[in-house]
Amino acid sequence: MKMDWTNPNADNYICANCAHVLWFMQTIDNKTGQEFEIAGYKLSCQICHNTHFWTRETLMSGKGATFMGMDWAELTAVNYICTQCAHILWFA
Repeated sequence: MKMDWTNPNADNYICANCAHVLWFMQTIDNKTGQEFEIAGYKLSCQICHNTHFWTRETLMSGKGATFMGMDWAELTAVNYICTQCAHILWFA
């Protein structure tokens, strides 16, 4: 299922029992990352336990805001992308 409107090449896996969504980007060769701390804890990938990530911001816009040209008023999420397996962690 393709759900990431900012990257149509992202892979998504949805759990059939609880509907938890796992997001993966395409891997980017030679993309260096860094370590991050969230709420006092060292961030690590839930899939491969890697501790290096690169980041991006994703606009969390709705259809109505986009239609009205009000995307600027919507919230953004910070994405941490694992440099090893490309799993995406989302933080609002």
